[in-house]
Amino acid sequence: MSRLSRLLGVLATGLLLAAGPALADAGKAKRFEDALVTAIPMGQVFAMIAGGDPDWPRKQIDPDMSAGQSACLAGELSADGERRRLRPLVNRYLADNPDRVDADLAILELGGPALGMMMIAGARQEQTGVPVDEAALLSTLSQEQTEAFVAMMAGPEHASLRVLMGIGNAFDANASRDHNEAAGEAAGEDLALRIMRRAFAICETPFPLDN
Repeated sequence: MSRLSRLLGVLATGLLLAAGPALADAGKAKRFEDALVTAIPMGQVFAMIAGGDPDWPRKQIDPDMSAGQSACLAGELSADGERRRLRPLVNRYLADNPDRVDADLAILELGGPALGMMMIAGARQEQTGVPVDEAALLSTLSQEQTEAFVAMMAGPEHASLRVLMGIGNAFDANASRDHNEAAGEAAGEDLALRIMRRAFAICETPFPLDN
């Protein structure tokens, strides 16, 4: 298995468990951005994978890339880089969906932290091999948070929000556990690939899976 394939596996397991127009309400856009990075904490997951290694991601992905390319990629795959990626998407979404903004923001702020917690726990499980105690994880959620999480992940009224989040409509509240686990793995890998392809393009670095 290649270094990149292993990296994508970490991100997929975690998911299991030009700029848009200016907005009049910049505060709401900031709240939306904050809620998104809490729900889909890709920068934090990449930081876990890097483990404080100053030579990441060159050492793990492609030892032949230059130090400059590696530094650029580390920046783009960081928490700050993730915000830079999301900001124009959020601005466009809020401008294009004014009738959905308040409802989507409310459900994202209430249900998003549960997804983020599960992603971090899943990534840690992939790294350490120690299984996640799902029951203990879910027991920390209130009924209101659980309902918001389910609505965020499967409610038809939040389909466009899930596209913005990058996970699409992979989850089905009426489907089996095996189905949703497989769907979550596929969605996680797809999201990771898209984020990484963007970073490699910005940093003018050949994407390993294209070689």
